[in-house]
Amino acid sequence: MINKENNPKKLTVCYFGFYEPDFSRNQVYIDGLKKNGVEVVECNDFSKSKFLKYRNLYREHWKIRKKYDLMIVSHIWRTTNLSDHFAVPFAKLISRKKIIHNAMCSNYEAAILCREVAKQGSFRAKLYWMADYLACHYASLILVETEEQKKFYIKNFKINEKKCIRMWTGANDKDFFIEPVNKNEKFTVVLRGGLLPETGIEYVLKAAKKLEDEGVNFLILGWAKTEKIEKNIEEIMRNKGPKNLKFITEYLPLENLRKTMLSHHASLGQFGNHERIERTIPHRAFESLALGLPYITAEAAGVKELLTNRVNCLFVKRANPNDLAEKILELRDSPELRKKIAENGYKLYKEKLTPKVLGEELLSICHRLIKN
Repeated sequence: MINKENNPKKLTVCYFGFYEPDFSRNQVYIDGLKKNGVEVVECNDFSKSKFLKYRNLYREHWKIRKKYDLMIVSHIWRTTNLSDHFAVPFAKLISRKKIIHNAMCSNYEAAILCREVAKQGSFRAKLYWMADYLACHYASLILVETEEQKKFYIKNFKINEKKCIRMWTGANDKDFFIEPVNKNEKFTVVLRGGLLPETGIEYVLKAAKKLEDEGVNFLILGWAKTEKIEKNIEEIMRNKGPKNLKFITEYLPLENLRKTMLSHHASLGQFGNHERIERTIPHRAFESLALGLPYITAEAAGVKELLTNRVNCLFVKRANPNDLAEKILELRDSPELRKKIAENGYKLYKEKLTPKVLGEELLSICHRLIKN
């Protein structure tokens, strides 16, 4: 707990950058800080022009430059536009306050290793690496999603381990909470979110095919994030795709999304044979815990930092549709196991992953940084 006697002054934080306010990690941290008595001043810009966005951000910051104690810089995770990813060096240029970089994961990893927008070793790939390198060395502290991600940062961007802090992403409790919703008549699993290489959607489709005659349905609430994944899905679906699987690719309002997820019996995570799976925990994991949904995902180092097999999740072998199908059937046939995993997952969320709890942790980090 924060000792208020040692921190009598109300803290004001400038939340800065070209970030999406509705992105879950931003929502959780901003809301969490406010719930812990922090005044959050947002300084953001969405201009499409590379020049205008930096000019406008400078002007907005000028108005508040003397009105905050510390800056948190967040970037855009949903785009691979390189010009959006130099917010930390820009912040260092225009502000004298200490900077916390809410990185989660690196731009290089997301754009090059995951979405493959350029070849590794190419000039463009080196620019993405440079954006991360500068952000790491201009920031006072860096927040990442797992200890495995921390190791990646230390190795690839040559930083001191004390500068990098693991902080869970969490889930927004204003939109993701338990409410009475009737479950689907047939046992149904849901996979929600963008489909990336680490998602391993091809293994989900193959598992669905194996369970076609077992009374198990699948719902995919998402869309392919790369052309390669989209073509892979189309090929599988053309070649006798599973009849017990439904895709919804359009955006669902959060209330509809919550009710749709709650009507299912379990939630699916990541299953791909990709290096990022070792370091990442997708937003759907935290949302599933907040909704009290049993979570099934491939066993990997990053997610094992948070979850325990058969306690608050169910692990499967990576890139293995047979094991995924077997574990789904096991969960279907064992109401006791479903109940245990769901209850323990929700308990973990309430103890460690709500905006209030994470906001308190972030506030403590802010106070230590200012003090030091």
